[in-house]
Amino acid sequence: MARHQVPPLTAVEREDHRLRAIEARKQRARMLGGVREGRVDPRGVLMRRDRVAMRTRVEALLRAMPGVGPARAQAAMRELGISPRRRVGGLGPRQRERLGAWIASRED
Repeated sequence: MARHQVPPLTAVEREDHRLRAIEARKQRARMLGGVREGRVDPRGVLMRRDRVAMRTRVEALLRAMPGVGPARAQAAMRELGISPRRRVGGLGPRQRERLGAWIASRED
């Protein structure tokens, strides 16, 4: 079976893609910084349907919450049955609901 060949990109296309990737990382960093500072509700991020929120890793979102470090984020994801590499946009409705409840319990 032949492998799928990725079409070669021109230098202009590569530069355009590079700049878009940089902007996306900046937007995700701003969003997670808002969560870290308490300006952005992490449950609100779960409900967002924009590209920035949907492409954010769940673990990064949890770690941005005050009082949640790497160990607590990983333990929560194991407890909730969420893969460590899952992104917010890839969560199923039940996972999203359980994660929202976990976040709410942390805010009490």
